[in-house]
Amino acid sequence: MKRYMNKYHKHVCITSEIQDNAYDELMNWLESKCDSFSFCLPHFGKVVVTESNADIYPEYEIGYVEEDEESKKDYEQYRRRVQKYLENISEYIIENYVDIEYCETISGYEKEIFIIKFNNITKKFFENVKDLYGWLYPEFPEDLSFYIDGELYMRSIAHERICEFYSESKELKRFLKNNGLQFCELKY
Repeated sequence: MKRYMNKYHKHVCITSEIQDNAYDELMNWLESKCDSFSFCLPHFGKVVVTESNADIYPEYEIGYVEEDEESKKDYEQYRRRVQKYLENISEYIIENYVDIEYCETISGYEKEIFIIKFNNITKKFFENVKDLYGWLYPEFPEDLSFYIDGELYMRSIAHERICEFYSESKELKRFLKNNGLQFCELKY
């Protein structure tokens, strides 16, 4: 059951750092609003060409798959490093699948995607890092995203330092201001 694409086209984008106390407050806010979260484990060395990303690889036919031994070993090592984080939340995994699409982004490489029930137990998962943009390969899962009833509410792309809310509520803006988080509003 793939879900989580949001048709909402107005975004609130955070333009400041989200770490330490601001990070903790954000996690508390998200827990009060959201019922699930997700992240991905990127498999950078495994290229997969599908209809969704064929324009990225015009030289290959749909169905093409490429993975060398070195990148396969790298992913296996990465998977072992993050396993300790997965063990603590494994009973709350709602869904786990592999795809090239994740949170409205299409890439040329595979990602293993985890969707997790958000509760006071799984919230402890976020104590492993104290910076939203610290969730990065090769030590941690990447691109934390949060959902309300299956709809994308907030997504992050750590290596690009992007955090977007798919909402423009006054309550959200007040929360961000009260926690010193600068933002801008975008319309797509």
